[in-house]
Formats: sequence, C-alpha cells, structure tokens
Amino acid sequence: DAFNTVLRACERGGLWEKALELLEDMRGRGVELDSESYSAVARACANCGEWERALDLLREAAERGADLDGSAYAATVDACQSAEQWEQVLGLFREMSERGVEAGRGAHDAAVGACFEMGNFTEAFRLVRTGQGRGLYPTFVEPISRELDLRGLTPEVSCVLVAEALNSAAESESLGLAPASSSLDDIVVITGRGEEGELEGSALRTRIAEFLSDYSGIQIASAEGNNGAFLIPHDAVVKWGGSERTKELGGGLSDGIANS
Repeated sequence: DAFNTVLRACERGGLWEKALELLEDMRGRGVELDSESYSAVARACANCGEWERALDLLREAAERGADLDGSAYAATVDACQSAEQWEQVLGLFREMSERGVEAGRGAHDAAVGACFEMGNFTEAFRLVRTGQGRGLYPTFVEPISRELDLRGLTPEVSCVLVAEALNSAAESESLGLAPASSSLDDIVVITGRGEEGELEGSALRTRIAEFLSDYSGIQIASAEGNNGAFLIPHDAVVKWGGSERTKELGGGLSDGIANS
C-alpha cells in the first residue's frame, strides 16, 4: 500500500529516522502493520548501523505474529556483526532457524565469525558443517584433499575447513588409509588469484597461519611462483594429529569425520 511504498523509499534513502516516524504515525492512525512494514523499517535501521532499533522491530514483529523475510534478519545480523555484538549475532541466527527463516551465506559467515570471537569453536565447526550440508561451503575431507581452494571464504570459515582437512589427513594416515601417491604431498592452500593473489589473500593467509600456529605450532611455507597460495608441509599433518591443543577445540576436530 501507500505507507509501505514510502517506508521502502525511506529505506533506500537511508532515512531510518523518517521510517520510524512514519511507522509510529501508522500506529497512531490505526493502520495495521504487516511484515512488509516491519521488514522495511528494520532494514532501514540496520543498514544505517542502528542495530538496537532493528532488533526491537524484529522482536515486536515476532510478538505480533508478523513473518519477516530473510532480508530483514540478514541486514540486522550484518549490523550486529559490524558493531561486534557477537551474542546478538548468534541469537539472531538461532532465531532465524526457530522461525523457519532461511539463513544465507552471509548470516552463516557472521555466526561462524561470532563463534570464533567468543571462543566457541565447537559451535563454529557445527555451523560450518551445516553450511556444507546446504552447499554454502566446500567439503575437503573425502578423499584426502591436497588442494584447498578458499577464495571468497571468510578467514574463520577457512580456518575450520583447513582444520577439517588436516584432521582427515592425519586420521587417514594413522589408519593407513592414505593413498601412497598422496601420503607425502604437501597441502596446497589457495587464497588468491593471478597477479592480485598476494593482495587478495594476504589477510586470509595471515589468519590461517596464526590459527595453525596457535593450535599446533604448524608453520606454513610459501608456494614458489604463486603469491596466491601457500603450503602446509606434510610433516605438519603428523604434528597436527599429535597436538594436544587441537583437542581444546571442543571436539570439533575429533568429531569432524563422523559428523560430516
């Protein structure tokens, strides 16, 4: 209707205050607020960083039985992530699941990142596996993967995928299941492409290197002639499998094969 058309215009123009004023005016006039009304205003607030107001609108909509679309939740998740409100990010992600709102790749990425920030690695691994089941993330554990293409993935998701691949390789080799042709190969991790590879993948490479060093003392190696990739030496697989600190990830690694 006409009110919702104006609300959408406010959203597009970044006029979150005007959108809230119009919403209040609609209440005063006795105009029924529907899911489109709430979604437009929630997105307007979230897109301007007003995550608390966006959250309030989501809660009000839920109390009134208005089924909001995924875009309102996704925008609010992004706003909470930008504000480093990690508990709110995870809370919204769970709420989306409970209300049957499909979480896209961005919401999954934000939730995994929030888990890392809060030190909840078990949940991070679970969320990545859920995303793999929905085709949002690649799977590198079967058979033993010696090339991991992480381009376009967040650092946190990438850390989980590298850890799962290392866990798979270590377990397969300890059980004698590794093909002879691959058992001594380094693992190639691709983070960028072509001439821009070094710049594109530098932050990703740094984050993965820190993660591997922190949890098992693994040091990565340069891929000669390829600035968009690095190597995880074969001996790091054994080191990873024998590291006590990897067990501190809350079972996320040891259960990786069984729960994939």
